[in-house]
Amino acid sequence: MRDLELGVPSSPEAEQALLGCILLDNSVLDSVIPRLSPAAFYQRKNGIIYEGMVQLNADKTPIDCISIRDVLDVDLDKLGGVAYLAQCQTETPSALNWESYCKLIEDKHRLRTVLHHTYSVQQIIESGCSDDEALEGIEKTLTELALKNTSGDFVSMKSALQKTMRTMEQAHEGGGPAGVQTGFVKLDSLTTGLRKGSMIVLAARPSMGKTTLAINIATNVAESGTPVGVFSLEMTDEELAHRIVCSKSLVNGRSVMAGELTKSEWGRVITAYGSTRDLPIFYETKGGITAGELRSKARQMKVKHDVGLIVVDYLGLMRGNGNSLYEQVTESSKAIKQIAMELDIPVLILSQLNREADNDGSLRLSMLRDSGSVEQDADMVWMLNRPDSSSNIMELMVMKNRQGPTATVKLEFAAENYRFQNPRLEPTYGMDE
Repeated sequence: MRDLELGVPSSPEAEQALLGCILLDNSVLDSVIPRLSPAAFYQRKNGIIYEGMVQLNADKTPIDCISIRDVLDVDLDKLGGVAYLAQCQTETPSALNWESYCKLIEDKHRLRTVLHHTYSVQQIIESGCSDDEALEGIEKTLTELALKNTSGDFVSMKSALQKTMRTMEQAHEGGGPAGVQTGFVKLDSLTTGLRKGSMIVLAARPSMGKTTLAINIATNVAESGTPVGVFSLEMTDEELAHRIVCSKSLVNGRSVMAGELTKSEWGRVITAYGSTRDLPIFYETKGGITAGELRSKARQMKVKHDVGLIVVDYLGLMRGNGNSLYEQVTESSKAIKQIAMELDIPVLILSQLNREADNDGSLRLSMLRDSGSVEQDADMVWMLNRPDSSSNIMELMVMKNRQGPTATVKLEFAAENYRFQNPRLEPTYGMDE
């Protein structure tokens, strides 16, 4: 009770009433679960009872005083017993007011979260760390607040299983890959999509089309309705938009800038402009960005635009604090993996292969340029290869795949249109188990 006397935001009455609503009408819980976790309840006993209700709901068991007593067992006696549950039910006039109770609990929980993060900011300021470290710590704290990341440091097995079951159900019901889909059928089938928290490295020698492929993927993802953040360290936002329009309109990129398009081609450009201008793609084109700056900008994109994929072009142009390029790339690689996990979204990072790839017909993970820990940090590594310079067929070699097999996927490449596409003839590829 001391916390209540000190004015900690809470509403035990709303918590009790919401439990009563669920007892009166079990179907209410289906609407409440996406909005409230047990941690949102200030009174511990109410949170425990709510968690028991959630478990019964998952087991498709009717929720009443008896079933709650069975699932909580001896714990219920410590929380007031069946008598407390009966009180929740009898003192709640109707289940129709569940939403107002739920909102009040949400609001109080949000205010408590703000107080907690305010105290964390104060501790950072008073810790005596450097200004840069303080700003980094404060920004991270405020980002966590904006993302409502209030679930705590520890995740129970039950919670982890519930999340993975939701992912599995989405894949099962949707009949497709569970992760963010790139739009390239064979690649999505092989990788099951780009998973949340994963770091994907796309590597190739210069002028092989890795930027084009990355922008094609970003466009496909955005067209599916998922916002995308693009960090380009060597191209302007206008250049990137130019590539997207050329790719969608199937016109020659050089001819556009030379003013050599036919009336029909110009019509396709106008149509492509109309279909892409509202795509949820957000650019940051500052060159020589540091790992800390990238982390800061990525957090802002997540908070402001709820991006579901981030593309970084490319790793070798990021600035680091190491004494050597190897150390700088290692620092940047680790930072990118941390960003993916912190924001719970996939990050696609472009990288170059070293010159050994020019002299050797077979590509290897060791060819990642100034690799540092890139190979270790990455969840997937893709390498672009053109086995026949006279052909428009490119090989996208999945060299590392923590979620499944490795293989080579074939794609058609129209360099003049800045466009990769699924081959018109079904390719064959073999998987390495």
